[in-house]
Amino acid sequence: GEFPVVMEAIPRVGCTTLKQKQGDFVVWTATIPCGEVTLMAGNAKLFVAVACSDNLFILSTRGGRLLLPCIHLSAPIRYMTSDTWGKLLIVTDAECICWDISSFKKMYSCPVGHLLRSGVQDLKVTEGGCCRLQISSKESYMYDPAVGAWVGTFELDFPDAQVCPLRQDPGEFPVVMEAIPRVGCTTLKQKQGDFVVWTATIPCGEVTLMAGNAKLFVAVACSDNLFILSTRGGRLLLPCIHLSAPIRYMTSDTWGKLLIVTDAECICWDISSFKKMYSCPVGHLLRSGVQDLKVTEGGCCRLQISSKESYMYDPAVGAWVGTFELDFPDAQVCPLRQDPGEFPVVM
Repeated sequence: GEFPVVMEAIPRVGCTTLKQKQGDFVVWTATIPCGEVTLMAGNAKLFVAVACSDNLFILSTRGGRLLLPCIHLSAPIRYMTSDTWGKLLIVTDAECICWDISSFKKMYSCPVGHLLRSGVQDLKVTEGGCCRLQISSKESYMYDPAVGAWVGTFELDFPDAQVCPLRQDPGEFPVVMEAIPRVGCTTLKQKQGDFVVWTATIPCGEVTLMAGNAKLFVAVACSDNLFILSTRGGRLLLPCIHLSAPIRYMTSDTWGKLLIVTDAECICWDISSFKKMYSCPVGHLLRSGVQDLKVTEGGCCRLQISSKESYMYDPAVGAWVGTFELDFPDAQVCPLRQDPGEFPVVM
């Protein structure tokens, strides 16, 4: 407290000298073979983090011992912050990465480029390791690893679900969702016959897609990548979610699974537990268009490309597997000869 710790970076020819001082006392010095030091962060009791212009990232103890080998990231570091619990948060041009320094483990990484276009006013990491990104005085987002998405911390004008309960017999009067565009916002209206169940105003662009489950939830996708999830009765299930790309397709099932396909990825949520089951790249399959999209009871995504070509994402395999048949013979029809030495197998 009397002599606070100060870090200095002194550029040299082909390298940089790091110097940690406490008052006039030099605690330690180190020479690193990297470009210009752009950012430094740390925790007074645990670690010092140094980011360089050539995407290199160096982590050491407060006493100058290297904690990890030099790390090379895929993009320049734009923002970096830490907390008193040993969490380090790094934001590059493409992703946000959170490390737990006490265990030397990466807690998560997530795409963040779509949120950086308007600049960042403030960046914080919570005790649980969640990243809180302040875009403007009215707009901020927090990454929730359980949800697997950036959720808005601003409030939406959603009514209390108990105000207008649904009628008991949805078969006689099916539930219908309406989206009415306004200036700077959109009004959502849920109707059952002539009866208005609930209305809500959301500060987003044009509503592009709606999906849901008659007993559980309503999902609304907007043109500015915002995604809103509410109960059938109009209660907000999660804060507003900001995805990294526009939603192209959206579907749900009777078991509480919601499937979203953007330009870049396919995301499956289990709404009953508010958890992301998986996400996977899908852009390479969308070039020819999509004829049909389904989600199975187990949460697998089935993508119909054409009458003869369809794929299903298997989380266990971690890839899209073709559901069409290949013309392979039965292995028992033509067994290999017993002596491969005399007649070697050739493909």
